[in-house]
Amino acid sequence: MADLTAQTVAESSKNVFKRDETRATVPLTKRRKAARQVDSAGYKGDDEDYSAGPHYPLASRMCASRWVCTALTIAIVLVLLIVGGAFVGMYINTSEHDSQKPTKAMDSDHTPGHPDVDSPSTPGQPAVDSPSTPGQPDRCISERIRYTGGQTTTIASTKTQGTVPPPTSNSSQESYVNSKPIVLGGEGTSALLGNLSDPSGVAVSDDEEIFVVEVLNRRVQVFNLNGVSLRVFRTVVPGRDDLVMYPTDVDIDKDGRIWVVGKFSFASGAVQVVQYSKDGLPVATFDVPRKDWFPKIAMNARDNSIIVVASNEILMFKPNGSFDGSFGGKEGAQLEYATTDEDGNILVTDISVSRVHVYDHAGQYSFSFDTVSVGKGAPLGICTDSLGHIIVADSINGRVDMFTSRGEFVHTVVNFTNPWAVAIGPRGQLVVTDAASVATIFPREMVFPDEWA
Repeated sequence: MADLTAQTVAESSKNVFKRDETRATVPLTKRRKAARQVDSAGYKGDDEDYSAGPHYPLASRMCASRWVCTALTIAIVLVLLIVGGAFVGMYINTSEHDSQKPTKAMDSDHTPGHPDVDSPSTPGQPAVDSPSTPGQPDRCISERIRYTGGQTTTIASTKTQGTVPPPTSNSSQESYVNSKPIVLGGEGTSALLGNLSDPSGVAVSDDEEIFVVEVLNRRVQVFNLNGVSLRVFRTVVPGRDDLVMYPTDVDIDKDGRIWVVGKFSFASGAVQVVQYSKDGLPVATFDVPRKDWFPKIAMNARDNSIIVVASNEILMFKPNGSFDGSFGGKEGAQLEYATTDEDGNILVTDISVSRVHVYDHAGQYSFSFDTVSVGKGAPLGICTDSLGHIIVADSINGRVDMFTSRGEFVHTVVNFTNPWAVAIGPRGQLVVTDAASVATIFPREMVFPDEWA
């Protein structure tokens, strides 16, 4: 028994010696490095785990933990992506649903009186793809019409008599989709057919032909109401084909004859009136005993008398050209265009006081009315229709307004950059020229929108 115990002690001592010998074979720095790696992992093992032997229980456990962490991380990322995608999809669907909800139109406030000088206007000339056709616009809406050259004009709202039109809205773009204005000219001021240069006067005949005078091109160009140029004739003097007049205005008498006023030289200022046939043949002429830069003319259908505005006076001539008196030459006045109504009354715009003066057929003063309620206007072209409406172009405020026969404001027909001359056709179409190179035809439903409400 004693021998067996001694043998067991000897074997144990031998094993301890072997382990100490093995530890001695592993460099100290390597063992310290392994110890630091294990300590950093939070594990405090015995020295056997640091040995260079073939088994590393701690290392195996660490490797398994990294794979688990990687798998968990990937799973969490996938879950977050799925949840995030679901939220994004819900947001997009909600936005699309909200965008399809109808918006409520905003009402505009209106104040009584004539149009103010600061009412908005959008400059330009309308682009045309086809002749206008009647539409069915709603009442009290505003309409924007796109124009060539990057500009736009505005078709104003329908309003009851005596109210001021509201600011233009962008909310009714399709309201006049079948009521397009038609543009004449706009491609330059050269003498090519279809171009216009300083179209300072316009008239429309009973058979729906538009006569436009061109100052610098010294001619009259004739269009139909579809905007097609029909013919052109030079403003020559009867018997003097070499003498061409600079025309400044035109009108048509009740027999369909064309009357043009102008002058042969801007330097002299002498004014002449020439009568032409519808085909442009010169028929007769007479001199006006006044000088003026831009004289104007109007024919009185009551008796075919001829009215000329020159040197801030209104001069009347008989059909044979003989002088029949003058009136309206007030000091400080700046008279511009003239027209007559169905009763033979004579209406003249006065830019110095932003008013229209009305006289009877014999030249007796009747009354005047303001073309703006406040501020300054510049009334130029004027015409009347068969119902007695008075249409006035306000150059400064960039619009064409309609008034009753007593001068009460009805509504703004169109907002238009620098309108100059105006004329109305037999079916209610309105022709407006600007100060440069364009004339525009507005269909009846734009001029009288109440009829289409």
